Amino acid sequence: MGQSLSSILPRPVVGFVSSDASKLVTHEFFTFVLDGNIDQLRELIDTLTDTELERLLHMQFPPDGDNRGTALFIAVIRGHAEVVTVLLEEGADPLEPSSAVVHNNAERVLPLLFAAAGGHLEVCRQLVDNGADVNRGRDNGETPLQLAAFKGHLDIVVFLVEKGADINLADTRGTTPLMSASINGQTNVVQFLLSKGAHTNQRDRTGTIFALVCAIGGGHLYVCRRLVAAGVDVNQESTNGLTPLMYACILKEATI
Repeated sequence: MGQSLSSILPRPVVGFVSSDASKLVTHEFFTFVLDGNIDQLRELIDTLTDTELERLLHMQFPPDGDNRGTALFIAVIRGHAEVVTVLLEEGADPLEPSSAVVHNNAERVLPLLFAAAGGHLEVCRQLVDNGADVNRGRDNGETPLQLAAFKGHLDIVVFLVEKGADINLADTRGTTPLMSASINGQTNVVQFLLSKGAHTNQRDRTGTIFALVCAIGGGHLYVCRRLVAAGVDVNQESTNGLTPLMYACILKEATI
């Protein structure tokens, strides 16, 4: 049996959502979504008026939490593909953001970002087929491709690129998908991005970080080899005057 919604909500919220009939329906709806209980979710939806369903589909839950998400967002995070299908069929919007606190900052995040991060390929397909933007993820510019690359989900990286994701699109810090894959040692993802024309010498906003520096920082020799084979300039200096070799020496990465 799946995790009950009440077990992850603050007690005041549990009391809030179950205080009357309408809020009991809300509690049941989100519990079924969270647990992936597709049969009971369908049965409940069949009893709802159009107005009630519209309210539930666009409700940010829990209403007074720092991290709030729509039913679609919750289903995406849990990887419940069947639930995602039902919610999209009923009118859930894949471009409707939810609220998340990231590094103490409240940001709007889109469902596709978390589908990509979680490795949920079928969910990604459903979201994109229903209008999700492959180049939008959250307020800081982080994209689904960037996060999938960092996590090493090659199948999702390939899918997103096939659907038009910009492989060189950077977030507000200047971080690209290639940098993200490089720092986390995702060799296969790095190789794929390079084969699609990822810019090896693109830098972050500070001018100190590029893909090879990321690979060195993570201690990933094989990624370094891939980048060098692709033509990265091994002697280029960061704005602080350091070369890749200097970074490797400072970090005591003898093999690199």
